[in-house]
Amino acid sequence: MKKRQKLAMPRKAAEEIRRLSSAIAQSTDGIAISDLELKLTYVNDAFARTHGYSPEEMIGMSIKQLHNDERTEEFKKRIHKIKTKGIWKGEIGCLRKDGASFPADMSLTLLKDVKGKPTGILAVCRDIVERKKVEEALRESEEQFRDLSENANDLIQRIGRD
Repeated sequence: MKKRQKLAMPRKAAEEIRRLSSAIAQSTDGIAISDLELKLTYVNDAFARTHGYSPEEMIGMSIKQLHNDERTEEFKKRIHKIKTKGIWKGEIGCLRKDGASFPADMSLTLLKDVKGKPTGILAVCRDIVERKKVEEALRESEEQFRDLSENANDLIQRIGRD
């Protein structure tokens, strides 16, 4: 009976690995893994599509290629924080294959082996271009409303004089 239990565990573990691999591959959020030299070792379809590449084109790319040159110092600070603190979350400017810049919500996690030794970086990325457009439209609408309400008294007084 114990022999059967030992055989069942590897099968269950293999099923779990397949399930988790499938979830990562099918995620609508972009998911990527790099080594400690910042070379991409895995990207799911969503990550590749968001950046305008195929997954195969991205393997081996430096993650530095996916960020604006003007933010090099910021990028270095972020990588240092990940390597020392283990995580970084925030908004970041990314580049598509065609050179177009886009804002992304990014979560970066330092990956470690079972002994706690760093092995790579996990990135979860979400394109927030549409959210930014909605936020800007809302800001503009609020400004128009504020201007209208601030100038309403002047308009009412003018109408009253006529």
